[in-house]
Amino acid sequence: FTHLGVLMPFVHHFLSRLRELLDRSKNRRSIKINQDCKDDLDLMLFFLAMAHDGIDLNYIAYLKPSHIYRSESCPKGLGGYNHHGKAWRFLLPPNLLYRASNNLLEHLASIITPWIDIIDGELGNGDC
Repeated sequence: FTHLGVLMPFVHHFLSRLRELLDRSKNRRSIKINQDCKDDLDLMLFFLAMAHDGIDLNYIAYLKPSHIYRSESCPKGLGGYNHHGKAWRFLLPPNLLYRASNNLLEHLASIITPWIDIIDGELGNGDC
């Protein structure tokens, strides 16, 4: 268990039930592995498979952004653009004006802006 903990420190939390079973097994001939422990083992196998496949360093290292997006909204609509100049906008129909908070519109705009690049195939794995 300690080798796995060195590789993935957060794993100690998930292994606590298994360590408890190990302690209990020292005084008994047999022990029953409950479903929670089986689920923890399945999770550990999943984590080990991920570690075996490798972890993209782009996910754990600071990098200069490869894409920069700006988005904005107002009560009448929302829009955004990327650093290449690709822009979009959406004006709300009159029957929808003032029915959503500006925070919601800002959130939607921040999702739509990179989504356009994803749809166009301009964002790949490891891009940030």
